[in-house]
Amino acid sequence: MTISFARVLYLLAGIVSVLVWLVGAVILFSLGEHDSGFTGWAIAHLALGWVGVLLTVVGVRVLLEVMIAQIRTSQHTAKIAQQTRTPRGF
Repeated sequence: MTISFARVLYLLAGIVSVLVWLVGAVILFSLGEHDSGFTGWAIAHLALGWVGVLLTVVGVRVLLEVMIAQIRTSQHTAKIAQQTRTPRGF
Protein backbone atom coordinates (compact mmCIF):
# COMPACT_ATOMS: atom_id res chain seq x y z
CA MET A 1 0.00 0.00 0.00
CA THR A 2 1.47 3.28 -1.03
CA ILE A 3 0.93 6.55 0.77
CA SER A 4 -0.97 8.01 -2.17
CA PHE A 5 -3.37 5.05 -2.14
CA ALA A 6 -3.86 5.52 1.60
CA ARG A 7 -4.65 9.20 0.98
CA VAL A 8 -7.33 8.24 -1.51
CA LEU A 9 -8.88 5.77 0.94
CA TYR A 10 -8.74 8.38 3.71
CA LEU A 11 -10.44 10.96 1.51
CA LEU A 12 -13.11 8.48 0.43
CA ALA A 13 -13.78 7.51 4.05
CA GLY A 14 -14.28 11.15 4.96
CA ILE A 15 -16.59 11.81 2.03
CA VAL A 16 -18.67 8.68 2.64
CA SER A 17 -18.91 9.41 6.35
CA VAL A 18 -20.20 12.94 5.75
CA LEU A 19 -22.64 11.70 3.10
CA VAL A 20 -24.03 9.05 5.46
CA TRP A 21 -24.48 11.71 8.13
CA LEU A 22 -26.32 14.04 5.77
CA VAL A 23 -28.48 11.30 4.24
CA GLY A 24 -29.43 10.19 7.75
CA ALA A 25 -30.52 13.73 8.55
CA VAL A 26 -32.57 13.97 5.36
CA ILE A 27 -34.26 10.64 6.11
CA LEU A 28 -35.06 11.69 9.67
CA PHE A 29 -36.45 15.05 8.56
CA SER A 30 -38.58 13.39 5.90
CA LEU A 31 -39.92 10.97 8.51
CA GLY A 32 -40.55 13.99 10.74
CA GLU A 33 -43.02 15.35 8.21
CA HIS A 34 -45.31 12.42 9.02
CA ASP A 35 -44.50 12.00 12.71
CA SER A 36 -43.22 14.96 14.72
CA GLY A 37 -41.22 12.68 17.01
CA PHE A 38 -38.64 12.18 14.29
CA THR A 39 -37.99 15.92 13.96
CA GLY A 40 -36.32 15.98 17.37
CA TRP A 41 -34.17 13.02 16.38
CA ALA A 42 -33.26 14.77 13.15
CA ILE A 43 -32.13 17.90 14.98
CA ALA A 44 -30.14 15.81 17.45
CA HIS A 45 -28.61 13.91 14.55
CA LEU A 46 -27.51 17.16 12.90
CA ALA A 47 -26.20 18.59 16.17
CA LEU A 48 -24.31 15.51 17.37
CA GLY A 49 -23.75 13.48 14.22
CA TRP A 50 -20.44 15.19 13.52
CA VAL A 51 -19.00 13.26 16.49
CA GLY A 52 -19.61 10.00 14.64
CA VAL A 53 -18.07 11.44 11.49
CA LEU A 54 -15.00 12.56 13.44
CA LEU A 55 -14.58 9.20 15.16
CA THR A 56 -14.95 7.37 11.86
CA VAL A 57 -12.36 9.52 10.12
CA VAL A 58 -9.92 9.20 13.04
CA GLY A 59 -10.44 5.44 13.16
CA VAL A 60 -9.80 5.07 9.44
CA ARG A 61 -6.69 7.24 9.74
CA VAL A 62 -5.29 5.11 12.57
CA LEU A 63 -6.07 1.91 10.68
CA LEU A 64 -4.34 3.17 7.54
CA GLU A 65 -1.28 4.33 9.51
CA VAL A 66 -0.98 0.90 11.16
CA MET A 67 -1.26 -0.83 7.79
CA ILE A 68 1.39 1.42 6.23
CA ALA A 69 3.71 0.84 9.19
CA GLN A 70 3.30 -2.94 8.88
CA ILE A 71 4.00 -2.87 5.16
CA ARG A 72 7.08 -0.68 5.60
CA THR A 73 8.36 -2.92 8.40
CA SER A 74 7.90 -5.96 6.17
CA GLN A 75 9.72 -4.28 3.29
CA HIS A 76 12.62 -3.18 5.47
CA THR A 77 12.86 -6.62 7.08
CA ALA A 78 13.00 -8.24 3.64
CA LYS A 79 15.74 -5.81 2.61
CA ILE A 80 17.79 -6.60 5.73
CA ALA A 81 17.30 -10.34 5.21
CA GLN A 82 18.47 -9.99 1.60
CA GLN A 83 21.59 -8.09 2.70
CA THR A 84 22.51 -10.71 5.30
CA ARG A 85 22.20 -13.56 2.77
CA THR A 86 24.56 -11.92 0.31
CA PRO A 87 28.21 -12.68 1.12
CA ARG A 88 30.24 -9.51 1.38
CA GLY A 89 33.57 -9.19 -0.28
CA PHE A 90 33.33 -12.34 -2.36
